[in-house]
Amino acid sequence: MSHTVSKIFISHASEDKETVAVPLAQLLADRGLSVWLDQWELALGDSLRRSIEQALSEASFGVVILSPAYLCKLWPMRELDGLFSLETADRKLILPVLHNIRHDEIVHHWPMLSDRLSCSTDRGLVSVADQIAVAVHRSKSDGDIQQPPEAILVDYRRRMLAAANRHDLRRLVYELDDFLRRYPAHPQARILKDELAAALRYEERPLAREYPAAPPCRMSPPCRMSPLRSLFALFVVAGAVSGLLYLVYRIFRLLFGW
Repeated sequence: MSHTVSKIFISHASEDKETVAVPLAQLLADRGLSVWLDQWELALGDSLRRSIEQALSEASFGVVILSPAYLCKLWPMRELDGLFSLETADRKLILPVLHNIRHDEIVHHWPMLSDRLSCSTDRGLVSVADQIAVAVHRSKSDGDIQQPPEAILVDYRRRMLAAANRHDLRRLVYELDDFLRRYPAHPQARILKDELAAALRYEERPLAREYPAAPPCRMSPPCRMSPLRSLFALFVVAGAVSGLLYLVYRIFRLLFGW
């Protein structure tokens, strides 16, 4: 297994820098990946063209944020051409990320990307970062595909039990989806996917775990009056009403001489 550090070049339009490129670069860096972003790497006076050319030549992957703005920019198109030129039949560098654009629009402009598995920002940048991390991890595991499926599933289950947070679980979900594309009829993989989904749902409800619901309030039964008390209360109310009517009658007699 190779232990070289994978360097990720992020190609983007300036319009998508603050909303997509910068937060995505930070998410990838948080996952331990080496990221090249012009905003982070270029200093005052640096040559933009030479810096980009050097970064492209050293890149292990090119995350390309494809958007409507990307289609209209000269520099991003040159970066994409440079990434295409570095690819070989056995080495795929480009990891497409769709942002506010449909897959059929991408195929129309770049037919060479039609068979690429892409991800979309519609599901959130955390999901995009997880999928990119899985792709990088898979490429570094040279002997993974040669392992027996059962051994891979045992490793997945071990990692699921040792997962520290929901990001680790999401990464496993994407890896398991890739496993199911290779072994679609494997029954143990389906069972593991259900277990992962349940674990992820549990992990995404931290408040429900840390602050369990209070026990139901045990209130005493409502007070019920005996029949005798009810009859007594009825007489009291009737007497009060009669007294009030008699008082009104006396007032009218005094006022009008009835």
